[in-house]
Parts: sequence; structure tokens; C-alpha cells
Amino acid sequence: MKLKGFNDWKIFLKILTLFLINVLIFIGFVFFYYLPEFKKSLLKEKETAVKQTIEMVYTLMAEYYDRFKSGELTEAEAKKRAVLRIKSIRYDKTNYIWINDMDIKMVMHPIQPALDGKDLSDMKDPSGKRLFYEFTEIAKKQGAGFSNYLWPKPGEKEPILKLSYIKLFKEWDWVVGTGIYIDDVDKQISEKTFIIVLTLAIVALLVFMLVFIIAKRITRYIKPLIQLADEIAKGNLNENKIQIASKDELGILAVSFNKMMEGLKYKLSIIEKIAEGNGDFTIEVELASENDLFGKAIAKMLDSLNQILGQVNATAEQMAEASNHVSDASQSLSTGAAEQASSLEEITSSAVEINSQAKQNAENAIQAKALADKAKINAEEGNGQMKELIVGMSEINQSSEEIKKIIKVIDDIAFQINLLALNANVEAARAGKYGKGFAVVAEEVRNLAVKSATAVKETTKMVEKSIGNINKGNNLVQVTATKLDEITVDILKAADLVSEITAASREQSAGLDQISTGLNQIEQVTQTVSASAEQSAAASEELASQAVQLKGMIQRFKLKKEKTVQIEKKETSQISPEIFAMLKKMVEEEMNSEKEE
Repeated sequence: MKLKGFNDWKIFLKILTLFLINVLIFIGFVFFYYLPEFKKSLLKEKETAVKQTIEMVYTLMAEYYDRFKSGELTEAEAKKRAVLRIKSIRYDKTNYIWINDMDIKMVMHPIQPALDGKDLSDMKDPSGKRLFYEFTEIAKKQGAGFSNYLWPKPGEKEPILKLSYIKLFKEWDWVVGTGIYIDDVDKQISEKTFIIVLTLAIVALLVFMLVFIIAKRITRYIKPLIQLADEIAKGNLNENKIQIASKDELGILAVSFNKMMEGLKYKLSIIEKIAEGNGDFTIEVELASENDLFGKAIAKMLDSLNQILGQVNATAEQMAEASNHVSDASQSLSTGAAEQASSLEEITSSAVEINSQAKQNAENAIQAKALADKAKINAEEGNGQMKELIVGMSEINQSSEEIKKIIKVIDDIAFQINLLALNANVEAARAGKYGKGFAVVAEEVRNLAVKSATAVKETTKMVEKSIGNINKGNNLVQVTATKLDEITVDILKAADLVSEITAASREQSAGLDQISTGLNQIEQVTQTVSASAEQSAAASEELASQAVQLKGMIQRFKLKKEKTVQIEKKETSQISPEIFAMLKKMVEEEMNSEKEE
């Protein structure tokens, strides 16, 4: 099982752990630093005490030595009195002072008087140390110093560690010493340790209880904060405010949480108003601070929605207006196209009739050519058959009159074709790109009509001349006989002209066929334009209706008045105004021409 890291521990456990760590650190400090330092200090204090005691005894011996020197006392008396004074000195209840000389003999021992006067140079403690020898060596070499050894306490047999201070009184060669038992220091350390441990335990218990209460209080206050944060994270803002009476950091945190929740509720209310079907976009968002990014985002969203909906509203108005324009234009175009289609049907019918007449003219021209051939034969046989010539002359005269009529008809037809070709050119120009091919055909037809008119005029002149000759022949048969050859030549020319007229009539018929085909195509295009215009009008009406609905939906929202939107107006109609005007003019002219006819 993987242990959780310290960061994953609960706050309550962290606080208790930190408390225990502090307790352990304090215990370590007490046992590993304070108590050893306290022991050193206590030993130092004891050393100072024994040193001061020896210094006091040294002063006492110096006093008696001075009394000896002054002659007040003898040396023996001075030593005796000094020994008696020193022998009676006690401190710390049981501690005493001894004296030995430089020969390592005991001068005075207050606890073991049996040692007095004895040689102690070989006396050893249980560890084998020659303690009095060492005392003497310290006094000899240093004059004073410390030494530790094992020695039993007064009234006890078990030796224990003792620390003594020794100093040489050189005038009498005495080594004065006293010591303290280390177990007294250890006892004091133990007592001190017990007091510290007891105090630490009591304080630790009290602090633990206080920490426990504080930790419980913190976790008790933090738990509702966590629950509130979880609910906010889930999107639930219906939780009640956190009630924390304290004014510490937790209380401040609770107040901040409450403010945060109120701020979120306020911003949520704004968003809900925006989300309503008749949302109010005139709301002014109050920012919690200059760093309120959420509030700024909502305010920016409101501004964007105001601008977008304003643009949509303006676009809807323009779309409705443009749709109406397109619908009107489409209706006008549809009406004009229908009228144009009707006119084209009539023009097509006229073209078919003219084509039929042109074909008839071609047939008549063929017949005229046959008559001319026959007249040639008759002219060749005229010399021998004068009577037949007169009859033939009459027939020629009659045929010439018919030819004159036919030529007149052909001349009229050529004139009408010329006019029709001119009108077709005008109509082709009005039809734009759809009439380019038709214009070329119409121009060719017009050229043929001009040629036909020229030929007809020439033929008319020839026929009139023939008629004059025939009339003269009737009056002057003999002159006719002599001029018969000339007539034959003229008849041949007439036959050639008739052939040309026949060819021209055929070309006119082919041109009229092309005109009819072009008119049929124009009629189909016109009908297609009419149908498209009707569909465009219907679509425009539907678009206008949807624009009105869209405008009605936008008007349900309240927008800021200062957020006016300027939208570039675009051409709504897909029909070029020039083309539409041209088509309309064509229809009007066609209708006027029909009225005039």
C-alpha cells in the first residue's frame, strides 16, 4: 500500500503531526542539549563552589600563618588551631576538607581520623588510581587543580565518583583539598529531568488539547467551505451562506466565499436575463473590482450581443425592403415578359406568313422563267408564224402584265422584308446578348432585301420596256418581225433576271426560316425569363415574410440605444437595372406598335 504524501494529509492530521514534531524536537533539545549543558553548568558551579571553599580555607591558613609570623602564636599552635578550624568546616551538609603534606602523609581527615599521620602514597581507589600521590603531584606541578577518583560517602562503604580541588599552601607544605560527589550532580540532573519531563508532559498535554481543539475548529469551519466550493464547482449556487462568527482568517475566508457566491449569483442572474426569450440586453454589469475578469467577460458579451442583434435587426429591415424591391421588379419583369412573348408570337406568325409568300414568289418566278423560255421559242418561230406571233405577243403582253404584278409584289415583299430586318435588328439590340446571332441574320436578310428590290426595279424597267415593244409590235407587225431578235435577247435577259429573283426568293425564304427560328428561341427565352421572374417574385415575398418574422423576433430583445449599427447597403436585386429598363422599353414599344396597326 502506497503511503500518502504529506501534502495529501488532512489538515487535522497535519496540525497534530506538526505538534508532535515540535514536541519531539523540544524533547531532543532538552535531552541532547539542555540537560548535558545543565550538567556541565552544574559541575562548573560545583567546581566553583569547591574552589571558593578551598580559597576560603587557604585564607584561613594564611591568617594563622600570619599570626605565627607576627609572634602571636607559635607555629605548632597556629597549625593546630588552623587544623581544628578546618576540621569543623562542612558544606552541602556532608562535604568536608582534608589536609595532607607534600610527603603524602595525611595531616587531617575529618571523616576518617584513622588516616591521620599515615603514609598515603600507595593508597589507591577501586580503579587503581594513587589518588593522594596524584593530589601531591598536581600541587607540586600546578599549585592547584582538579582531580576525580572513586571514594565512599561518609557512612557508606561503596565508593562513588568524586571530583576534588587541591591547592598547595607552600608556607607549611600542606595540600588542602575538598571534593563533591558526582552522584549528587546526577541526582540533581535526574530531579531536573523529572521536573522538566513532568512539566513538558503537562504542557504538552495542555498544548495538545489546545491544538486538538483548534484543529477541530479549523476543520469544522473548513468542511462547509469545501462543501460550498464543491457545490459551486458543480454549478449549484442555491446553497446558503456560511455562518462563521469568528473574525480570524477562517472568518475572513468565509466572508470572501459568501461574497464570491453572491457575485456568482449576481452574474448568473444577468446571464439568465440574457437567456430569456425577451432578454434585456440593456443591463449594466457592476464589476466587483478592476480585476473582475468574469464580470468583464459578461459585459463584453452583452456589448457583442447588442452589436450583433443590432446588425441583425438592421439587416432584417434592409432585407425586407430589398425583398419588396426584388418582388416588384420581378412582377414588372414577369408582366413585360408575358407581353413580349405575346408580341413575339404575333411577329412569328407574321414571319411565317411572309415566308409562305416568299416561297410562293419563288414558285411564280420559276413559272415566269418557263414563260420567258417559251417566249424565246415563240420569237424564234415568229418569222414563220405571224399569227402565232400575234397570239404569242398577246400572251407575252398578258404574261408581262402578270410579271409586272409579280414584280410589284416582290418589290413590296422586299420592302417589307427590309423593314422587318430593320425591326429585327432593333429587337436584337434590345435583347442584348441573346440577340447577337439574330442581329447578324437580320442584317443578311436586309442586304438580300435590298438586292431583291434593286433587281425588281431593274426587272420592272425591262418588263415595261417589253410591254412597250409588244404594243408597238401589235401596231407594227413588220417592225416586230425585224425587232424579234432584239426581243429574243431581251427575253433572255428577263429570264436571267427571273432566275436571280428566284434565287433571291429562295434566300429570302431561308432567311425568314432563320428569323422564325430566332423568334421561337427568343419566345422560349422570354417565357423562361417570365417563369424565373415569377419564381423570383415568390421567393422575394417569402424572404420578405421571413425578414418581418426575424425583425419581430429581434424586437423582443431590449437593446442599448447608443449601440447604433451602420450597415453598408448592398444592391438587393440580382437583375441589372439597365437590362430591366431595356426589356421594359421593348415591351412598351411593341405594345405601341400593335396599337398603331
